Amino acid sequence: PTPRRALQALRGLPFEGRDDALGFVGRCRADNAGFVYSPVERMLNKAGPEAGYGSATCDAILALLALDQANAPEVEPALAFLEEIHRVDRNPGLEGGAMEVFAPAMRGSYRAGAAEVFARTGHGPAGWREELRAAIVAEQRPDGSWVNESHLQKEDDPLIATTFAVEALAWSRTEAAP
Repeated sequence: PTPRRALQALRGLPFEGRDDALGFVGRCRADNAGFVYSPVERMLNKAGPEAGYGSATCDAILALLALDQANAPEVEPALAFLEEIHRVDRNPGLEGGAMEVFAPAMRGSYRAGAAEVFARTGHGPAGWREELRAAIVAEQRPDGSWVNESHLQKEDDPLIATTFAVEALAWSRTEAAP
């Protein structure tokens, strides 16, 4: 569900391809109630070809919200899945296997996505806001930036890592929003 940011930008506007976008997100559903990155290139799915994981599930939920599908039948199970696997130290759902190295590499992306999902929907594990903020603040560098130790997803670039950290912090302070 990588087009979620484009869908969020188009929210409320008429655009051709809305049904195609909704179909794409639907094809990203995984066997475990989460979502995968790609329904076409299944080997790109970091938790395995049919297993959902944190960041992909966040993107799918946010894409569905942008498509005004908050009440779609797959949203509640995906939210429950996300609450169950949620972690602040890594992109959850990638434990074990060859792609596990991406779990810490995508920590910032997951945190920002999860914070937005939980804030927009009013869901989330108990104490998620405080736990997320504490983890992010603990990693802030003296110059005010953030950097991920892994280069695999470019979160080692302070522009990218800091953007994700600030986004996650902002959403952790936002109450349920549409």
